[in-house]
Amino acid sequence: MPRPALSGLALLVATLSSTPSSSSRAAVLPLVLNTWSGDFTGATRTAFDVLSQPGAAGDRLDALEQGLNYCELHQCGGSVGFGGHPDASGEVTLDAMIMDAVTHDVGGVGGLRRVKRAISVARGVLEHTNHSILVGDAATRFAVDFLGMEEESLSTPESQKAFEGWEEGGCQPNYYRGFVNCTTACPPYALPDQEEEEEEMRKKLRSTGSSSSSSSSRQVRFSPHVHEGNHDTIGMVVLDAQGDLACGVTTNGLGNKVPGRVGDSPLPGSGCYVENKVGGCACTGDGDVMLRFAPSAYAVMFMGGGASPTEAAEQVIRKIAGFYPDFRGGMVCVNMGGKYGAAGWNFGLSYSVRGAGMQEVETFDVTPLGGGRGGGRGEEEEVVRMD
Repeated sequence: MPRPALSGLALLVATLSSTPSSSSRAAVLPLVLNTWSGDFTGATRTAFDVLSQPGAAGDRLDALEQGLNYCELHQCGGSVGFGGHPDASGEVTLDAMIMDAVTHDVGGVGGLRRVKRAISVARGVLEHTNHSILVGDAATRFAVDFLGMEEESLSTPESQKAFEGWEEGGCQPNYYRGFVNCTTACPPYALPDQEEEEEEMRKKLRSTGSSSSSSSSRQVRFSPHVHEGNHDTIGMVVLDAQGDLACGVTTNGLGNKVPGRVGDSPLPGSGCYVENKVGGCACTGDGDVMLRFAPSAYAVMFMGGGASPTEAAEQVIRKIAGFYPDFRGGMVCVNMGGKYGAAGWNFGLSYSVRGAGMQEVETFDVTPLGGGRGGGRGEEEEVVRMD
């Protein structure tokens, strides 16, 4: 029987996924894959220990929740959980999301305040509401009043010291733009006088020889201050022995972010995405840029079209870099057979893996594909199911 013609996105996926697969190694399912190494391997180990338990005890959502709880409570990288990067008001807030490929269901929280275990609140949203995402103080009230969680400050002496140091430095860098003195002083800021702003725009147009203030002349919006030291989201994908997938993400977000900012982490298709019989991916980096491309969902679709995990991640990262060549970010992916890989741009990404055939968590460094830190290709491995 002839194959049906492809059109639209399906054709794009098939075209971009037609390159040969990278080499791989074999181990045994189940598998846990997450962004970053170092103290993040504690999350990998915790999730794998849960996933490896026999029968129902090895539940994939329990593995995700407990693995990500590890980093929330151990403050992995100083960028996950309480006491991490405060926002521009000095408060630490959390974003998290969990997704189950079997039901294609999602629970998430954004801007969660005063509750440490954000991924547990996200799971509560999934299991105890008909909604997908709760935000801000309302998410806190749900966690405390309905899930029985403790309400407590997420600040620590270290986070307070970091905030005070930022203030002493004139609140630079920050993520405000177009306000008077926002590049030299601390907030709050005021909008510029409209006539002065228009005159400034005319001067810029004259200096560039342009006769128009069209959208093509606008400043590209990305965060040049994002780097591994101030933003290390943990994204995790688990693949159980039956081949069922789930993913989760948790972070305290970007240091000195504008209060109320929610990044890519709690958004399905951005922070992470899974689809049974295909695979799953998770992202880290400049979430304000990455969420504009639904990168995790696209990478999974590329794998569905035949791309290996590394190829899928590379295709998405290059797509983003085509619009934002100076952005920093990366992603990890695993397919239904347990093959996994990663890609990064302008970003020293690492990741951790544990499969049943491994004696311990294994970690890998990913050479950035491009940008100011050079190019290269991430490694790729495979974990296979043993009947």
